[in-house]
Amino acid sequence: MKKFGIIGLAVCICLLTGCESHNEGVSYIKEQESLDTKELSKHLTNKRIEEKLSLVREGKLDVFSMFEDYAIYGDSRVYGFASYGYLPWNRVFADAGNTILNISDYSEALKEINPSNIYFSYGVNDMGLDLKTENGTYGDLYEEKVKGVLEICPNANIFINSIVCPTPAAVEEHSEWSKTDDYNSQLQEMCQRNGWNYVDISDITNHGEDKYYQEDGVHYIQDLYPVWAERMINETIKVVEWKD
Repeated sequence: MKKFGIIGLAVCICLLTGCESHNEGVSYIKEQESLDTKELSKHLTNKRIEEKLSLVREGKLDVFSMFEDYAIYGDSRVYGFASYGYLPWNRVFADAGNTILNISDYSEALKEINPSNIYFSYGVNDMGLDLKTENGTYGDLYEEKVKGVLEICPNANIFINSIVCPTPAAVEEHSEWSKTDDYNSQLQEMCQRNGWNYVDISDITNHGEDKYYQEDGVHYIQDLYPVWAERMINETIKVVEWKD
């Protein structure tokens, strides 16, 4: 009986140990399945993005048709989206000479459409006026103004376009525009602090190549707007697809 008792105890210990190992194995498998699912989801999302953008590049899909439930704020450069007929006027909150100080001018219009995606593009006029908070930076002031927009649309996705430098000839005439890289660094840090989306368009004119600008070396030619739009849509798809 004594011998049997020892054997029985040993069997019980083995069974218990086996159960623990089994549970650990199941947990491990579930964990791996979860990781695989995430990776698969990421792969499919990236594939959908690339498929849509490929259609745009092939001319089979109008990039501007992909703007949905949005508003875009900006200066005379952004004004071109509406003046060239790419986007409707009631979605383009922009005018010549506008700076981030004009963002609040469109609060009532913003309330009417209550968009899910809001884009901002300022900088050239702002640098000229050396805009910033009293004891801070341009990025601090920009952040304050965007947060005012979020008080109206708290659930909106925020997209901040980088500043595109004018042509070298224009910069030579207006030295304040030579600070573009510094200002863009501020915008990137602002986006990182707040979880906003930074849209890097700093190279869309090949760093100031004349052929992409009008004669003043500041404003863009019409053909550049679809390229700019594609950059914004690329970032938008990533955000919206992942949220879905």
